[in-house]
Amino acid sequence: MGLVVFATCLLFGAPADEPYPLAEVRFVGNVALEDSYYRARLLEWGYGSLEPLIPKRAAKRLEDHLYRNSYTLARVAAETKDGRVIFHIDEGRLAKIAFFGGGTGRTVQLQLLMSFPKDVFNRRLLNEYQETFRTKLGVRFKYEVVEQEREHKGMQLGTIIDGTTAPRHELHIYLEQSPFDDGWIFHLDINSTDGVLLGLSYGDHALFFKKDEWRLRVDVGANLFRETPTFDSRVGLSRGVMDARWHTPPFWRDRLRTFVWAYGDYLVRQRPLEEIDFYRWVRTGGLINLGFEWKRGQNLAIGVGGELRTVPFLQQPPDAARPISAFSEWRLLSVLQSELIFDVDNPRDDRHHQLEGYAKYFRNAEGKDQWALFWEYQFVHEIGWHDFWVKSRGTALAGDFGIMDEDRVSQHIRALFPLDFSPRIFGVSGEFRYSVWRDIFKLAVFVDSTVYEPTRFGTVIEPVRFATGAGGGVCMLLLDSGQIDVYYGGGWVSDDRWYHAIAMEIRKAY
Repeated sequence: MGLVVFATCLLFGAPADEPYPLAEVRFVGNVALEDSYYRARLLEWGYGSLEPLIPKRAAKRLEDHLYRNSYTLARVAAETKDGRVIFHIDEGRLAKIAFFGGGTGRTVQLQLLMSFPKDVFNRRLLNEYQETFRTKLGVRFKYEVVEQEREHKGMQLGTIIDGTTAPRHELHIYLEQSPFDDGWIFHLDINSTDGVLLGLSYGDHALFFKKDEWRLRVDVGANLFRETPTFDSRVGLSRGVMDARWHTPPFWRDRLRTFVWAYGDYLVRQRPLEEIDFYRWVRTGGLINLGFEWKRGQNLAIGVGGELRTVPFLQQPPDAARPISAFSEWRLLSVLQSELIFDVDNPRDDRHHQLEGYAKYFRNAEGKDQWALFWEYQFVHEIGWHDFWVKSRGTALAGDFGIMDEDRVSQHIRALFPLDFSPRIFGVSGEFRYSVWRDIFKLAVFVDSTVYEPTRFGTVIEPVRFATGAGGGVCMLLLDSGQIDVYYGGGWVSDDRWYHAIAMEIRKAY
């Protein structure tokens, strides 16, 4: 008789007033625990068959069982369809684990050590990690599970691979330390002007006082240079940067803070458009600054100091029409700088809606003045997991400036036209990132445009130039912590020159 009932259920479905055979129960969405585990629990609780009104109660019992076993994000729902009971199980998969307050090295180390089977959150396992990190690594942290609800239209790679819906939760780990005490931070930038630029910085606190903070940064770049007049290629040092900052403990309601900044910058450049085969440029200086944070994420700083800039070596063709001499100059410096972050609660450091810039005033020993203005703006609009980016940068020099002070056009137009420099330049960029797999893998298309004034010699003023570039790229989030963006594009400038280049940047995302 049982076989007859079972066959009837298979062909026509179970009648509303008949029990459901346990063999007809299906489990959908579970990844950490297999179907046999859930089926065994139902048998253990006496469900040889499930009556029509029992499935919802069985689902609630399964959910409570998962919660007691530390799967605290688990959700179980039941439905009857075509004579079958289907349990839809979300065991609590995590979209990502994000670490806040740690440097690149520490973040990668903890990311590799902290792993949840099938990315399913388990509170008991997390508590074990918390104790292990405290006793063996000396790392203390707090955590928060954040639910991310996004209305996204379109297929996602993760759904195609395992057939389940996208995870809704993120685990945020907050390391208990000073904002500056984030250890080592790694940065890599590839562009046509500096070549490969590798940056490394280290921060800590309590150097002289309990709440003081400091950071030391070193950048080293290498690029491909062409020898003249043979045009043979060689690899050489293109840039070296050392930057040290020390912040006093905050005072006056924790809104004011003094900081000392010392820096050195070594550049090697070739500028054939200005008839310069090769030159080295060195800047060293120091500033004392007073910073004021009137609102979280929005601050203003004013500083005074001095700077020594030197061109120890400069090589031009023998028949150069515009000879330029090496020089050394000391000048006083005052600066006003500001950073405005309009979405301070955004966990992604690289995706803030922000505006930052500075105004600098220089005066040399001869009493000649120079002004420099720089700004950078970024806005990111999210469309589900897709993004639309708008960026703008600008530089303006006035007074007694030289060609060594000019800004590179490639900084405003995604590595294109590395030989062009300008005293005044304005650039705007638009980029769309199409999400293939949440924020893990995206395809990008971009358009960059700039208007700039060519290098000026004496009273000769050339027409303003317009340059534009377009291309595509790949944007990836590695280990939920490092953002890697790779672009390739081509461009045109209004004096009928064409150029193409690859640009890449690796930076810390959180």
